[in-house]
Amino acid sequence: MRSLIAVAVLLVAAIPATAAEPKIAAEPRGMTWGSNPSGADGVVLVSCHGKPASPFGSCEPHNGDTACHVELPLLCLKVDGRPRPPGLAEGSNSPNLAMPGNFYSGWAAGELAATPPLAGTTLTSRLAADALCRRHFGDGWRMAEFHDGLITGSAESGHPSYGGWAYYANGSLPATTRYWVTNNTTRANCWDSVPPPASAPEPEQPVEQHLQLPRKGKS
Repeated sequence: MRSLIAVAVLLVAAIPATAAEPKIAAEPRGMTWGSNPSGADGVVLVSCHGKPASPFGSCEPHNGDTACHVELPLLCLKVDGRPRPPGLAEGSNSPNLAMPGNFYSGWAAGELAATPPLAGTTLTSRLAADALCRRHFGDGWRMAEFHDGLITGSAESGHPSYGGWAYYANGSLPATTRYWVTNNTTRANCWDSVPPPASAPEPEQPVEQHLQLPRKGKS
């Protein structure tokens, strides 16, 4: 008989803590995410704090964290409305979180996949990035976005709302590379980011918080 045991993966909390300033060239940067095991077969958790680390440790969702000349896979998503699998861990509420815990553990209602590595400079616009996803995977695919995680229970209430920083989807992604991900509300994309001055201080990094995720194991 198999039972559920907990494994910890990183999710964002809202308390800022200054990280050591990374040595990053003054050139346009794009935002990247990594991945973590979800604890469920065929489901992946993608996250600002996913593995491996970015040059900032986590993602930098306002100005980008990775120089656009770097070659990384483009993270693509096809949303088809599939239901959230049972048993996926929800973020817990905490006074240290800016939002309720389930804001950080949404369901993208679709499938994730990644292209072969490509330079961020290839991503000249959101339309161009979406077209690359369709070229590799077919109709209905587009670039994954920071806010693609549907908050649990919001659709059933008649008012769908979306979280950020991390979400689940069907798919399988290795935790050996970062992925280009877009942010619709900031200039953290290779097509619209502004190079920071070389002497400018880097932004503060959020403190990370653990989410307990169920994983099958032998009893």
